Amino acid sequence: PVLQKDKDGYFAELGTKEFKQSKTQKRVTVSSFKGNVNVHFREYYEKDGKMLPGKSGLSLNKEQFNTILALAEQIQAAIQDLE
Repeated sequence: PVLQKDKDGYFAELGTKEFKQSKTQKRVTVSSFKGNVNVHFREYYEKDGKMLPGKSGLSLNKEQFNTILALAEQIQAAIQDLE
């Protein structure tokens, strides 16, 4: 995936799934609101040719996201252990 810039910040598509006649897509976005930078993991859906954010998702502030990054190697090891 490649991080792209749009009017709201940055985003990258994590995967697309076709469902009936619509399309859903998982995205990670980085945006700023009232001076706070957040990282969002959210599912988007297509309506009238536009991709709109769905209800399902997770928002992390910088500190929470940095904690995830610090745990990345341990998370990868846990994934390998469970496979």
